Amino acid sequence: MQRARSGGGEIDLIVSRANALRFVEVKARSEADVHPDDVLPAGKRGTLNRAAEAWMAERSEAVDEAFEEVAWLLAIVDVSVTPWVLTWIDSPFDGG
Repeated sequence: MQRARSGGGEIDLIVSRANALRFVEVKARSEADVHPDDVLPAGKRGTLNRAAEAWMAERSEAVDEAFEEVAWLLAIVDVSVTPWVLTWIDSPFDGG
């Protein structure tokens, strides 16, 4: 697990398990019902995708050999309640 700067952007977390690699963006919000497009506008998604592509290009051989699945996760932390509530959204860029 790590944080990475690459391709002009910063990725909050890069995690792997078995043959899956996940790039994770973490956002804190004071409301529970948030749409991914509201949290990650198109410009931010582009920056994140370029950062992920650059990170993978720097490690292309290792990534190609180790991972069958690469995707994004969005972690939205609702800080309006105690304890905080974490919502995971798999593939938040799909459809947008």
